[in-house]
Order: sequence, then structure tokens, then C-alpha cells
Amino acid sequence: MTSLLDFLTHGARLSVGQVQHGQFTRTKQLGAPIDLTWPCTNSGDGDGTAFIRVTEAGLLLWSGAPFTVQPDQTVPLNLKETIDLSLGLHNLIAEAREGFPPTGSRLIAADTLALTVVSNPILTAVGLPTIAGVLGAT
Repeated sequence: MTSLLDFLTHGARLSVGQVQHGQFTRTKQLGAPIDLTWPCTNSGDGDGTAFIRVTEAGLLLWSGAPFTVQPDQTVPLNLKETIDLSLGLHNLIAEAREGFPPTGSRLIAADTLALTVVSNPILTAVGLPTIAGVLGAT
């Protein structure tokens, strides 16, 4: 029989490593997706639930789907979202949180990500070239 003391002292002990990309300064094209993956380990003896969320200046930008982490198991926490940010530098905070979105119950780890959003032109030749007033061949 499980006692109240067992219930209070046993459970998930979730921890994560660094963001797998290993880079905390990124440049992304406007509208391109951003991928974050954090390996999450449960060293406790109860199931845990964790997710990734991203904030900027305290505002929630994205929140990933929650993952169940069994005892003695490591699962990847993933977040893949299309960037819907203005051009320029954005100081984002990526958090691995225990519980369910959007806030969760406990912060497991956090890292700062400096993201520069750019819009590079995509140029394509249209039509035929004109050389010395003569239309060129294809």
C-alpha cells in the first residue's frame, strides 16, 4: 500500500541538457521555421510531463506539445514553429518546463537565444538578355 509519505517523496525528477543545436546566436530568414530540441531525462520513479516554451520580454511566443517522460527514460522535447517575428534582433528565452502548457508547474532549464530575423532577396532572371541592343539567345 502506498502511504502519503511515499506520494510526497516519490515522483518524476526531470532534467535536461543544453539545446542540441549548441548555438545560442542564430540568423533565420523571415518566415523560416525555428527548431529547438532538448533531451529530457527522468531520474525519478514516477512519470513526468515536460514541454518547451519560448518567450520574448516576458511574452509567450510559442509553446510546444507536452511529452510524457517515463522513469529512467530520456525523450527529446521538440518545438518547431514558423518564425512570425519582425525583422531584426530578438532576445528569446527557451525554457524546458515540467507540467502542461502554457506555464507548467516548474522550470527545469532555460537558455537565451539571440535570433536575428532577416529578409534576403531571392533574385531570378526574367526574360532574355539584351546585348548592345540585340536580344540574346536563350
